Formats: sequence, structure tokens, C-alpha cells
Amino acid sequence: STTQDSMDPGLSLQMKQGLDLLEKDTRSLMEKLIQLARAHKSTVMAGRTNGMQAAPITFGFKVSGWLSEVARGYDRLKLARSRALMVQLGGPVGTFDVMGTKGLAVRQSMARNLGLGVQSVGWYTSRDGVAELLFAIGLLTSALGHIAIETGLLVRTEIDEVREGGEAGRGGSSAMPQKANPRSTEYVEGLSRAIQSKAAGLYTILWQSNERNGGVWIAEWPLVPEHFLLASSALRHANELVGGLAVNRQQMLKNLNLDGGAILSEAFAGALSATLGRTAAYDVVKAASQRARAGGTMLAEEIASAPEVDGRVSKTELERLLDPRQHIGLAGELTELACADAERSLKS
Repeated sequence: STTQDSMDPGLSLQMKQGLDLLEKDTRSLMEKLIQLARAHKSTVMAGRTNGMQAAPITFGFKVSGWLSEVARGYDRLKLARSRALMVQLGGPVGTFDVMGTKGLAVRQSMARNLGLGVQSVGWYTSRDGVAELLFAIGLLTSALGHIAIETGLLVRTEIDEVREGGEAGRGGSSAMPQKANPRSTEYVEGLSRAIQSKAAGLYTILWQSNERNGGVWIAEWPLVPEHFLLASSALRHANELVGGLAVNRQQMLKNLNLDGGAILSEAFAGALSATLGRTAAYDVVKAASQRARAGGTMLAEEIASAPEVDGRVSKTELERLLDPRQHIGLAGELTELACADAERSLKS
């Protein structure tokens, strides 16, 4: 056997141990996200597109998006595991020349004893399995970064829809006594950005010359532990973030009226379309929104007083339209679907 016949199985065994830890922490995070999503599948908040309020959603629906992304990352880890954790044995150029006809049996026995897989031809210079696993780890960590970016926006003083939990004094500023900085959010985002910066290095290990290439092989050595360590730390902080997240329901409802109820404009336009037609209804609501914004009034008042609407919308219908909970579509059902999918993934 040659050097890589010892080193590569050792790498596989180390990655196997590392994956066990990453998968354990990912499962814990998924369970927390499932619990959070179900607890708030009816908690209405503003949905935002391009940084602006768009239409009502629920916080549980938002969390279900985070959950789905993490669950896909978990599934990728399991798939990559099946293709990356391989035994290596074949001699100087991988042909089993010295072992002869016994070579395949020896490799199979070695794989069985080590609990590793076998691929037909050695992977001395074919490192796609390692790269795939590290990409999977990177994508999972990027999903954590997505959660951190979102919570970082929602904890802003002007929005204040969620807050990090933790002990008294956590996140305190060295200069400003009033601050409680979102530390877990910052750690997860920073670690996710750090692992993203490693992506280009994964491509460099894929092209190797001849049957063995020491220079490129050595370039792989820092990439593997860095990915595992950064992901492990990000998962620890993400579990802390999600597990302690406090949801400010009242502020979510308050924020829905920041723009005079304009977030319900789509619902008003839909209700008026039956009598005015879609284009005319859209124009009426748009004009009413502009008047409400300019005059600091409520959108519903401006719509009700518009000549085109007079008498066309009953008081009962108007009250229904003013309730954001009536305009969340299938947010609750979609949240349950995401939770059920994640639970199936955890059981597989």
C-alpha cells in the first residue's frame, strides 16, 4: 500500500465522526424550528418584498421557510455521506499490482472493518466525494446564515418583532448601556460568511494530474477541518438563537398598520374587482393609498369614501377586509406541510 492508502481512510473516519456531530446538532435545530413554526403558524405579521411591506403572512410561515432550507441541507449531508466516506486501497498507482487477485477482497474486508464504503476505482486524484460533502456542509451553513440575516432584520429597533433570549447582560455594549446586541445572530452570520469564502478552494482540489498529485492533495488538508469547525460552531449558535427566540406578537400587529393599512391593498383590490373590474379596482386602491399616505389617514377610510366605491362594499365586508388574519392565504397549511416534510426527513 501507499501513503494515501492510510491517509484517505483516516480522513474518511474523521469526517464520519464529524458528520455524526453535525447531523446531531442539525436534528436538534430542526426540532426547534418545527416547534417554533407550529407555535406561530397563526401569528400574523407583515410579509416584505424588496425591503418593503407587501402582504400579511404569519411568523410560522416564515419559520417554515427556514426549516425547509435546513431540512434540505440535512438531506444533502446524508446523501453526501454515502458518497464521500470511502476506503482507499490500491498501492502506488491504484492497480493492486502487488496484492494481485486478492486485492479486491482485501479492500472489501478493510472497508467492512472500518465501516466505510467502497467505490470501484480509487479516488487518489478524484476528490469529488470530499468536495461534495464540503459543499453540502457549506450549503447547510448558508441556510443558518439565512436565518441569521432574517432575524437580524427583525430585531432592529424600528421593527422589534423578535428578540434574542439569554441571560441578563447578554450582548451588552461597552459604551451604550441601553443596548442588547443580537450576539447569536451575529455569530451565525459571521461563521456562515466565513465558510462561504472557502467555496472557491473546493474547486481547486477537483483537477489533479496523473495517478497521484501531492501538491493539490495537501491543499485539501485545511479545507476539511475548517468546514467542519465553522459549521459546528454555526450550528451551536443557531440552536441557541432559535431555542431562545422571543416573538413580539403585539409589535407584529402594530407594524401591520405602519403605512395606514396599505399592506391590505391587495385584499381591497380583490374585493372590489367583482364590481369594478380588476383594472379599475387596482386604480381606485392605488389612488386611495396615495391619499392615505399623503394625509396620514387609514387606507380603509379613503377607499370607503371614494365615489367609485360608495355603497359597493358593506360594513361587514369592510370589517372582514380590515382583519389581517383573513388575508394570510394558506400560510397555516403550508407551515404544516413543511413541518411534516421535516419530520419525515428526521425519521429516514
